[in-house]
Amino acid sequence: MTAAFVAGGVVASVSPVAAGLCLYDRAAVADGDGWRLLSAHLVHSSGRMAAWDLGAIALLGWKLEHGSRTLLVVLLGVSALGVGLTVHHLLPELARFHGASGVASALFAAVAVDMARADHPPRVRFVARLALLAFLGKTVWEVGSERAVFAGVEVVPVAHLAGAVIGLAVALLGRARVNRVS
Repeated sequence: MTAAFVAGGVVASVSPVAAGLCLYDRAAVADGDGWRLLSAHLVHSSGRMAAWDLGAIALLGWKLEHGSRTLLVVLLGVSALGVGLTVHHLLPELARFHGASGVASALFAAVAVDMARADHPPRVRFVARLALLAFLGKTVWEVGSERAVFAGVEVVPVAHLAGAVIGLAVALLGRARVNRVS
């Protein structure tokens, strides 16, 4: 599943036709192209942006897929839709949107929750919690300042925050369900 998402991101980013069909365009969504809320996460306007987003998704997705393919599929779908809807409703001035950083943020949060579980060594749990706090701090700073921490990459901080919240929720709810069933 991870490989399919990354491959789709590569194709949508290098093909002008695919990019045109996948890009979030507020007017097109209003005209009925609702799939763009999901597909916008596949499009990247630069190699640097694609490398950051798709590289993170490749690594984090592999980690999640190794533990639970179902969790990964749910997380990819829910985060893509949730981030798309969040951007659509909270940023009405934004005419176009693209990039998988919101989805990558969801995967990061889910991996951090997984690594912070009690069945990991204390050092791993500490690092996972610290990484999650640092990521959330970075994201809150970006939302407040409207500037990216990593210069040279254009970001929509609300997408990162929405992705992180979705990743936390899916990971925690998924874990609670697994514990309840066991």
